[in-house]
This record gives sequence, C-alpha cells and structure tokens, in this order.
Amino acid sequence: AARESEAGMIPVTIWSGQKVWLVGRYDLAKQVFNSPLLTTEYAKPGYPFTSPGSQGSLSNLFIRKDGEDHMSRRRWLLSLLSGPACNRMRGD
Repeated sequence: AARESEAGMIPVTIWSGQKVWLVGRYDLAKQVFNSPLLTTEYAKPGYPFTSPGSQGSLSNLFIRKDGEDHMSRRRWLLSLLSGPACNRMRGD
C-alpha cells in the first residue's frame, strides 16, 4: 500500500463493494480526467455510484454524457446562453 500511495493512486472499496482507484496527485488526476477510458455516463457498466440514491439521478444532463453527445448538448445549451441570445430575449 505504501508503494501505491507514493505513486499517487490507491485502490479502495466503495459502499457497493466495487473496487475503484483513488487518485491523489494533481498530475495523475489530470491524466485520468483526459482519458477516453473514463466515463461520466451512468448507464455504462462499472460506473462507480457514490450512493444508492445517486443511481440514475441526473442521468440525462449533458455533464453525464461523453464525447460528441456531450459536445452537441453543450453547444446547444451555450447557444441559448450566449450574449446575443440573451439580448434577443431582453428585446435589445
């Protein structure tokens, strides 16, 4: 465990009994968050829910999507919140 801790990653068991990795170094976390192997989609097998109540909640939000599905929803939302769009809503 000491060697893993020094490496910045520690295997841990969460509430469900599932084994996950705890990343404790910024440089490693940055690599992990940029990896296509990491997902934010609840529906994908192996997703580590934080509690029984979190299973299925917020699953339709764009922040819970990966890749192009995320980006297309994000672009649509940003188009509604852009300066010109807000000005149109105000009647400017």
